[in-house]
Amino acid sequence: MSYTEPFLVVEVRRGILSGQLGKEFLRLHNLTGDLTPYIRSADSIPFSICLDAVRDGGKSFYNANLASDGRFEVELPPGTYDLKLVVMGSGYTLKQRIPVENGIVVEENRRKVVIRP
Repeated sequence: MSYTEPFLVVEVRRGILSGQLGKEFLRLHNLTGDLTPYIRSADSIPFSICLDAVRDGGKSFYNANLASDGRFEVELPPGTYDLKLVVMGSGYTLKQRIPVENGIVVEENRRKVVIRP
């Protein structure tokens, strides 16, 4: 295959979004105790949770790998993200989509930290 126009390769460096959802934030949304069983979803448990970084009005989703103590970290392409905590019921039905923070700007080679006590 041949191209009539020059081909440009661009390297996009990622940024890091990290932080923690604290016990008070989780308690306000009825998520208390040890979250370990609910982080890695299984169809047989009553609910599962994950943290999504959403971009482009919902066209792009990135899982932020929520730990059982509420910590998270994810490498993302530069852009503006909305961070949402997603609670799924059995059969993977959506129970809740909890806004954590909107309009988070992730820049190349930078770390953005979000803390919710």
